Amino acid sequence: MYETSGETDRTVLLQSAILLSFYHSEKDLHTQPWYWSGIAISHCQIMGLHRPPTTTQDRMSTDSRQRAIWRRLWWCCFFRDRWLSLTLGRPLRIDLLDCTVAMPMAADLLIDIADMPGQIAATYIPEDWSQLAQDWVLLMEVSKLLGEVLALSFRPNARKPLFGEVKSLETAILACPVERGGEFRKSNSTIFSWCHIQLHYQYDGPIPQ
Repeated sequence: MYETSGETDRTVLLQSAILLSFYHSEKDLHTQPWYWSGIAISHCQIMGLHRPPTTTQDRMSTDSRQRAIWRRLWWCCFFRDRWLSLTLGRPLRIDLLDCTVAMPMAADLLIDIADMPGQIAATYIPEDWSQLAQDWVLLMEVSKLLGEVLALSFRPNARKPLFGEVKSLETAILACPVERGGEFRKSNSTIFSWCHIQLHYQYDGPIPQ
């Protein structure tokens, strides 16, 4: 449906591209994560999701739920950009200097669960579901740090990072609260989420000097 123009809703097309970026195949370019991640990021930028609404009319034309959805879609693309760049050794597509959208909040995810029928929530959502939302926000922080590490470590034909730049980034990495709270988690989902963050955090690691 994506390639036959059967869908015209840009939000749906963006969601589809993000999902396809998690599918990996060696058959051809159009079934590889890097391709679909680029498509998703392009949709975001065409829709202006990298920046908040700038006029009163724009803010009034979309409700808070829609803006929360758009914000988390943008940060999902950001997450894929950083980690695919590390995995595949390719340049970052998103420059945060061009972006003014706010960092994600746990409320961006919780807004959907709040209106979920109680029986469905009890069946499918873990008791400590609010922790998953906080973990997602923390994972974006870890991804942001990774992007800064990549930008400093792989500068082709450019000056080496200054000692102050390296030290400042290392301080930020060490200050990231990723190692606390694992013992207080109740469900397997949030325990897995905590381990997932730990794994990603290890890649931020020491910065070459």
